[in-house]
Amino acid sequence: MELQVLDPWGDYETRGYLRNHHNEKDLRLVGRLETAAFEQEVVQVVRFLRRLPSLSYENVTETHQRLFHSVYPWAGQDRSATAPNIAIVKAGYKTLFAHPADVKRAADHALRLGQDTAYLQTHLYCYRALDSSCKAPRRPAQGFCLGGAFSTPSSPWRRCSAIDRCAAWRIQ
Repeated sequence: MELQVLDPWGDYETRGYLRNHHNEKDLRLVGRLETAAFEQEVVQVVRFLRRLPSLSYENVTETHQRLFHSVYPWAGQDRSATAPNIAIVKAGYKTLFAHPADVKRAADHALRLGQDTAYLQTHLYCYRALDSSCKAPRRPAQGFCLGGAFSTPSSPWRRCSAIDRCAAWRIQ
């Protein structure tokens, strides 16, 4: 299956995929650059996020900037400024991301719910990395996605019924 190129600015031939710093057009190579950038920065980003008393939309954009600044010059910029008229879907899926004009409102809503312990206890699972205190079973085989972290049964993310004790979702 051939990968379809997202070209919101219409300059793929001269600037590469999503105007990356390397003007790279090979989507597989850009994917590897993204993965390498993420892996290099994720520990520092998590440390940064854990120091915050709560999360805001500005923290989300700063997180994106910290993770992907080495790949994209626009990393961390609000999509309403960089691509205001383009609705985006996840490659291979029919799920539409929030429209650029609505991204901040959607993110603020999600962050509000994600920091509401009572809401989480009644509506969501607490997914987090391996924790020696967690005795919860792994989620069934279909895998899941929460906040951009995808997990399958073979990965170290688990379901925890004791949300109030879960250190991963609670920013400290």
